[in-house]
Formats: sequence, structure tokens, C-alpha cells
Amino acid sequence: MTLLTGRKHYSGRHYETGSIHNALATQGVSAPHNGKPYSEALLLGISGGIAVGYFQFHYEGHLPHTILLTRNTFDPMNTIVQRLGIVQDILQTSNPEKGLRNLLDT
Repeated sequence: MTLLTGRKHYSGRHYETGSIHNALATQGVSAPHNGKPYSEALLLGISGGIAVGYFQFHYEGHLPHTILLTRNTFDPMNTIVQRLGIVQDILQTSNPEKGLRNLLDT
């Protein structure tokens, strides 16, 4: 198995913003406004930010009720990648052996 050595350990608060922060920081990419690695807070904003929605229902013969949506329905990771212009090489397969080869080759 390939081991990465000499890499700084980065933490993350969220799997999407943390993963992108860590990948960009490892490559030495910095935000143009301050010369530092993109923060997870900035990446969250670039993704579209926090989203909350609600639906209220009132049907005759039924009690009124409200549904709260506490997760955004868009894809934050792809939004961040697109908005920052990050080039992706996406490899997909249903074959486990091919998937392992793709991962190790990458």
C-alpha cells in the first residue's frame, strides 16, 4: 500500500469542506484575498451556505403540520469544485478490482 510521508495533518469540521480544504492546503493552494489556505467557513459560503426550508400543510379534515428541511438539497462539494474551477478526474466502476486499481494508480 502506498503511504504518504512528509504530509501535514489537517483536521476538518465537515467531510466535504474539510476534504477540499485539506486537499488544497496540501497542494499549497491559497485564497487570493489573504494568501492563506481556503478556510472551511469560506468553502461553506462558496458552496451556497447553510440552507433551511419549511413547508406548511393545512388540508381540510387533517391537522395542520409543518415540515422542516435541515439539510440542503444541492451538492455542496460539486458546487465548491465548480465555483473554484478545480479540475477533476472522475473514475467510476462497478468492478471492485478495477476500483482498487484506479485508487492505487491515482
